[in-house]
Amino acid sequence: MECINMVDVNNEKINVQVEKIWPTIIYTFNSKKIVIQEHEKMITHIQKDKNIATGFGLVQGQDDLHNLSSFKTFSVFIKNLCSNILNQEGYENQKIEITNMWANQQSDGGVHMPHSHANSVLSGVYYIKTTDKSSGIQFFDPRAQVKCLIPRRVKFTTDNSNMYEIPAVAGTGVVFPSWLMHWTPPNTGERISISWNILVRGHYGEPGTLQNAYI
Repeated sequence: MECINMVDVNNEKINVQVEKIWPTIIYTFNSKKIVIQEHEKMITHIQKDKNIATGFGLVQGQDDLHNLSSFKTFSVFIKNLCSNILNQEGYENQKIEITNMWANQQSDGGVHMPHSHANSVLSGVYYIKTTDKSSGIQFFDPRAQVKCLIPRRVKFTTDNSNMYEIPAVAGTGVVFPSWLMHWTPPNTGERISISWNILVRGHYGEPGTLQNAYI
């Protein structure tokens, strides 16, 4: 719990405790050396991949990369990473399944339009080729109500901003709730990333609530 001091009109200092509830948690990470060593192999496959979606300077390939031998090391790394994240958030240790994994290639000026990921629990992006001018990923505040009245800001912080950006750097990645809206603004240079969705195979909800399920 965070404490801050405030001064009232009579210059009397009072202690105010800050409790942040229902946060939207985004995780960033650096990959292991063994994953970085697989970059060239992964890039070679992506460049030979048959594209299944294109538009706005964005090219996306097949969505089952996690089943390929050239992505095995990376896939194991991602499953372990997402499992640990869910455990730290207090969820039961259950089987993690990667349901989709695909490559994104953004050319100079390419845009990845705002979207979220349906039918999954956690999603992520990992950068295997970027430049110092590559666009980062930007997340939108999911709370529509907070945009009704916005007092004039002295400085932008994570507490008063409606958008948050994480830079795109090769060898790093981001994991976030699949429902969280995000996009990539116009890119400069070549940018290659791997995206994925994961699902928990097991129990959902609390027993005896008539809203529990086994998936």
